[in-house]
Amino acid sequence: MSIFIKGFMIGLVVAAPLGPIGIISLQRTLSKGYLSGLFSGLGISTADAIYGAVATFGVTAISSFLISQELWLKIIGGIVICGLGIRIYSQAGYQKMSASANNKTCLGAYFSALILTLFNPAIIFSFVAIFASLVIVYTKTNPIATLLLIGGVFWGSAIWWVFLSGMASRLKTQFTESFMKKINYISGVLIAGFGLVMVGSAVIIK
Repeated sequence: MSIFIKGFMIGLVVAAPLGPIGIISLQRTLSKGYLSGLFSGLGISTADAIYGAVATFGVTAISSFLISQELWLKIIGGIVICGLGIRIYSQAGYQKMSASANNKTCLGAYFSALILTLFNPAIIFSFVAIFASLVIVYTKTNPIATLLLIGGVFWGSAIWWVFLSGMASRLKTQFTESFMKKINYISGVLIAGFGLVMVGSAVIIK
């Protein structure tokens, strides 16, 4: 199996489980349009690639810092996610959007998803575990292979979000305004719940 394909499959496996940021991306697709959801997914993919690089290069200092700050990362990330859930719930009224989102909306969706995903240190553990099980290590003698692996991680995750956002966008046309409001209400509750669980688990573990 080529190193790029291996990275692609890893990115796909890591991206597939639908966590709180994934739900936010889907909710953005349904309420704000395809591009908003897609750019949110690409933000997640970028974070996956960054954590994949950390795991591949075995950057001890960065890994140690993330592990040592896991408590605060969970608390801050959980509070922000909870706040987003409350905001989505309070603004659950469905508003139709034009066919193309503006650059500001897309960039905001991208960077917010990127930052929120980076605030989830559990992802680095996932990559370390997967890379260790596949005996993937960085070698200075073959940097191109390493870059192909990291690129594969990004594209594996990105393709998943292209597919998921596309499916959500197609389904959106079949939904009534009333049904969309219910989806936004449920999404808001789920996202806020995820945020509370993150904060609660951090406090309890401490």
